[in-house]
Amino acid sequence: AESGIKHNAGTTTVTGSKLAHSPVGIFIIAPFVSVTNSVFDTVRAALSIPGGDYSSDIFTASGNTYVGSQPPIISISGMNVVGGVTLENSFPYVISGTITVNQGATLTINPGAIIKGSYAQALFMINGTLNVAGTIESPVIFTAANDDTAGGDTDGDGGVPSPGHWKGIRVEPTGTARFNHAAVRYGGGPDYAYTEFANLVNWGGTLEFTNSETSFAAESGIKHNAGTTTVTGS
Repeated sequence: AESGIKHNAGTTTVTGSKLAHSPVGIFIIAPFVSVTNSVFDTVRAALSIPGGDYSSDIFTASGNTYVGSQPPIISISGMNVVGGVTLENSFPYVISGTITVNQGATLTINPGAIIKGSYAQALFMINGTLNVAGTIESPVIFTAANDDTAGGDTDGDGGVPSPGHWKGIRVEPTGTARFNHAAVRYGGGPDYAYTEFANLVNWGGTLEFTNSETSFAAESGIKHNAGTTTVTGS
């Protein structure tokens, strides 16, 4: 992808800088990138992360702003989590592939993060541990890529989402998914094979859904097929 910076290995630190007029601000092949107090000017994706195996945090980003009518995104084509990875609260994430959390690995999503799923593409497969760690003040939101109520009009189409826009979250027999102060919206589509028309489906693992909400699914907010599902204060 055409980018202002392409990071292949090692550590890249960007502070107090401007990345402008490029489809991608920073294209990240491997960890680790730090970008702080910088400006993304007319940039579609502030950060772009292609599919691959990740065993540690990929980037940190804080204090950054943007110029332009369309908020930038953090684009993730897919991810195979094989260690401990955290997605922090930064620009909205747009997922256009499958994020697989392998057995023994952990994906943590920090308070305030907005996760948007591309149409018919975004899927979370949980064989390890997913920790969605929202708070009352800063919930974590999973929603459709064209949901402008979360993170703004990141796709620039001014559209309105419909149920079943993205695939959803699937907990496998070895998986554990814990949600606290989270919202999961517009999942369960567009076909039955992955999440059976549900925002979240438990296929034999452990699903804990606390102080959270699930809405606008293709059919079911939560579908329980096997394992243990606990819903509390939701």
